[in-house]
This record gives sequence, structure tokens and C-alpha cells, in this order.
Amino acid sequence: MHGMIESQLVRHINAQCHPLLLYLNRLNGVRYAATFESACRYELSPIHGEPLHASVEELANPEVWQQLL
Repeated sequence: MHGMIESQLVRHINAQCHPLLLYLNRLNGVRYAATFESACRYELSPIHGEPLHASVEELANPEVWQQLL
């Protein structure tokens, strides 16, 4: 469905099909849980504060992000 906006329900179902990923932001020391949003984007939720949004390419930058187990 290229070009169409996915419903909240579809995004929720897609997120459940992907494993939970944890990332450490090396610049500020905050850990984030990465929730799948689309084929190339994740929502990064910290324990406290506002969530971030990052692309797969941004998360691949080892100077900023470290994937945790």
C-alpha cells in the first residue's frame, strides 16, 4: 500500500511482529525502547520524557546509538 497512511491498528499489529529493540544514546546516556513504526522508521521512547523518531540509517550511526540486548 505504497503512498497510503496506515491506521493506528495496522501500526500496532506491525509493531507486535517486530522484537523490542533497546538503544543507548551515547551522547546523552539515555536508554530508549525502539518501537517499529514503518519499514524505515522507529519511535524511541525513554523511561521519562518525550519520544524521539529515528530512521534505520540514523540508528545505524555507532557514534550516537548503541543497540543493547
